[in-house]
Amino acid sequence: MHLVRICGILVLTLVFAACTKVYIAPDGTPYEDREAAPPSAEAPSSEIEAVTENVPGEREIPPPFTLGARYEAEPSESDRQTSPVVARLSRDAQSQKRSGQLDQALSTTERALRIDPTHPHLWLLLGQIQLDRGNYIQAEQLARKSITLAGRNNELKARSWRLIQEARRRRGDEAGAEDALEKARELEGGPSRIN
Repeated sequence: MHLVRICGILVLTLVFAACTKVYIAPDGTPYEDREAAPPSAEAPSSEIEAVTENVPGEREIPPPFTLGARYEAEPSESDRQTSPVVARLSRDAQSQKRSGQLDQALSTTERALRIDPTHPHLWLLLGQIQLDRGNYIQAEQLARKSITLAGRNNELKARSWRLIQEARRRRGDEAGAEDALEKARELEGGPSRIN
């Protein structure tokens, strides 16, 4: 008899739990009402302006890294086969990166990677974001992950090697940067060395 009561209580508990809807905001904060606005993690603009001022003695942050129009042009065939959600998140992240919202771009790209962890373009984008944030070693590692997943897409591999080149250059590894540039040029079909 006790077993029947326990099972009945358990079933009712599961039914009520299934009726409860909890949503997750982009910053990871749970909230229950989908119609209500999620808790905002954004700082007021006055705080943002105070943070972005130049501080004497701080190192200068280089401008955002771009691969140039030739390398960021039309999406490849594999981009067109991407799920609409991942494609939208990728576009959003690129837009956030261009506008200097690196933390949001990082979060959006990581969200897209949770949906499609084998998408090489997302790994390259994440590497570009990390490069802009000053995380040069991590940027190189992410570009290498993109190369691993790129298959026979030499254009994407060349873009990844150019990111590795820039990460090494910013770390002060000129010889390593030159090696990465040579690999990029080989994949592009151009001369491997300029004398």
